Amino acid sequence: MDEIAYSGELARTPLARVLSEIWHRERSGHLTLRHKGTSRAFYFERGNLAVERETFPEQEFLDSLFAGGTLDLVSLTRSEDYARKEHLTPLRALVELGCLRAEKLWNLIESFTRKNLFAAFDWTEGEYAFAPGQAAQSAQLIRGLFLPDLILEGLRETAGTAVIDAHLPADEEPIQRLSPYFLELVRLAPHEKYLWNLLDSGRPLGEVVRASELGPRESRRILFAFLCLGLAGPAQPKGRPARAGLDPLHADMERVFAAFNDRAAYIFKFISKELGPVAVNLIEKSLDEVRGRLDPVFQEAKFKPDGRLELNAPGKTNLNIATEEGRRSLLRSLDEVLAAEVLAAKRALGSAHEADLIRGLEKLGESL
Repeated sequence: MDEIAYSGELARTPLARVLSEIWHRERSGHLTLRHKGTSRAFYFERGNLAVERETFPEQEFLDSLFAGGTLDLVSLTRSEDYARKEHLTPLRALVELGCLRAEKLWNLIESFTRKNLFAAFDWTEGEYAFAPGQAAQSAQLIRGLFLPDLILEGLRETAGTAVIDAHLPADEEPIQRLSPYFLELVRLAPHEKYLWNLLDSGRPLGEVVRASELGPRESRRILFAFLCLGLAGPAQPKGRPARAGLDPLHADMERVFAAFNDRAAYIFKFISKELGPVAVNLIEKSLDEVRGRLDPVFQEAKFKPDGRLELNAPGKTNLNIATEEGRRSLLRSLDEVLAAEVLAAKRALGSAHEADLIRGLEKLGESL
């Protein structure tokens, strides 16, 4: 669990990016949003949205049921009186009195929470603050709402474009599609898959928008979502030599694997500096934890003494003859191994060291 609290301004970091950070880093704790006298709080468990009693605005929820016609005044008053008399929560009173079926009530709780969160996606100003902590499972009404899907849904429903216009790269900036390990988990709509496929050549953002059949407003909204989630990222301008990154599907896989190993060696050296010989066991355990999800090429892979990953002979051969689908699987696996190593470093060393490690990896990537 990340034990570092942090805060910031939504004008500098929009909510979609704040949520993406929470998910990518698997954070647990409470996020409070403040805007023009309005305050909203949400709880996250290992990166996904949950609903727990401490942050659930029960009275506001009940008022919304009455305002929306789901509950009439008689039912609402009766349930509140019963809750006071029997020392129950109003939610339990609604179920016991038969005012709402349990399934419908829980669907309404989830829908209310989603709407509360989505309304903040349009906030161009205000503050956010994240306080780490773990709520007891017994206090949670709903668990495990997949955050990337919520980010997509929230941006689909944004009414304005001010946040997007303020944070989307300039039209001349080239962008490319990325294939992170979680790509298949995100439920992209057909029109979003269409736009993602337009990013295959690393064209400037403005050119992609002009080529899209979705029109500029919808295209820019979707591109912003891709960039926040890590489904798209900056690309090298045409004519400039490409870095040996881990994203291009048609890159020389040996070169990609070498770039990956430079990062893996850097992580191992970083951990070794802090923990000494224990680092070997730490990175080996991180690999074992994700091995079952990796491409078959990596099933027999082992770390060398310098922290680089070594493939067996068949694996090296398969690395060079992979189809496009195979390349996707290989890239996802490489991404997952690095993510597992960084997570292991965070667990062993804490958030401050993790931040230093990530900054070092970013600088390393710039030099590759």
